[in-house]
Amino acid sequence: MFELFHRQNVFFKNFENIENLSEEFPSANFGVNQFSHLTPEEFKRKHFGNFIFHRKPSNSSYISRKKVEPPKSLDYRNSGKVTLIKNQGNCGACWAFAVTAAIESQYLIHKNISLNLSEQQLVSCVTGNYGCYGGDVVTTYRWILANHGQIQESEYSFKGKNEACPISIDSQRFPIKKYLWAGNSEDEIAAFISQNGPATIAIDMPDFLQHYIGGIIDLDVRGCRKVAAGGHGMLLVGYTPEYWIAKNSWGPKWGENGYIRFVRGKNFCNMIQQVTVPVI
Repeated sequence: MFELFHRQNVFFKNFENIENLSEEFPSANFGVNQFSHLTPEEFKRKHFGNFIFHRKPSNSSYISRKKVEPPKSLDYRNSGKVTLIKNQGNCGACWAFAVTAAIESQYLIHKNISLNLSEQQLVSCVTGNYGCYGGDVVTTYRWILANHGQIQESEYSFKGKNEACPISIDSQRFPIKKYLWAGNSEDEIAAFISQNGPATIAIDMPDFLQHYIGGIIDLDVRGCRKVAAGGHGMLLVGYTPEYWIAKNSWGPKWGENGYIRFVRGKNFCNMIQQVTVPVI
């Protein structure tokens, strides 16, 4: 009975917060969703790991510097080059889901192969990361390169928890050749994804996105730092002159069917800091 009353109180506090957010961010929509029964602390503990940010290398061979004129607007979903939304559950492995989504898109773009790759393989096996407790995309790319690729979900399904890496997984692997970093501006990032495909991003995720159900989040990098719950990885799949479109891994009932739109031109939550794409 105590738990029921506690959850009711949490829900009412969240509902009050939702009303305040709707006034503060009129271009976005906030409402009741599958996370409305959680306190901010519970949400952070269950859905954020310790995301590790890497410095961009000075080695130009890792950075895409080709000058291209990108289209005014782009959405890889419209051409069927983005796989279905997944759900990381109570496992802070956004890094594994972002990398997997990027590789799946690459195989759709370049080989017209639709894959459902195994995030659990990355959670269990990538040395240097911490499974459901956190990790980063660069370490993950390096592991995939060294281990000749990633296997399919059907071979090692997602458990949502840390497990010992299987000694031997005798299954087909889908490799990458390398990974690239984007440049240092949002215009360069637009050109980068138009040329190379959907890219992983790492942002300082605002805590109030627990309640996001749609619209455009309009917040600059300084504003994000005041409300950041932790680092978070997603997949950048498109843009317009006004906003970016990113694929999240909190299931299809969060946000706009699993996606989020956020303002372009303000370095939303330091989105430019770590933008990468795998190459197959």
